[in-house]
Amino acid sequence: MSTNTVYCHILGGNVTIVSDLNGKVTNVVCPEYNRITHTCGLKRKDSGFFANVAKGMTDRLTGTKMKYCEFDEPFEL
Repeated sequence: MSTNTVYCHILGGNVTIVSDLNGKVTNVVCPEYNRITHTCGLKRKDSGFFANVAKGMTDRLTGTKMKYCEFDEPFEL
């Protein structure tokens, strides 16, 4: 396991990224990160239910990060 501190432009501050030996992100240490859903709380807070569903669909179809954390890949197996 390794940790790295990086700047998050959404949060406006530093977050810690925890990776396994292969470099795959295993955790993001951030007060706005939801580990279960891989979403960013700041990105979701101003959106209603339908907007969040639309953002999630757009992220899955086009690979954007409108709802999900930039430092994690929620759709990897």
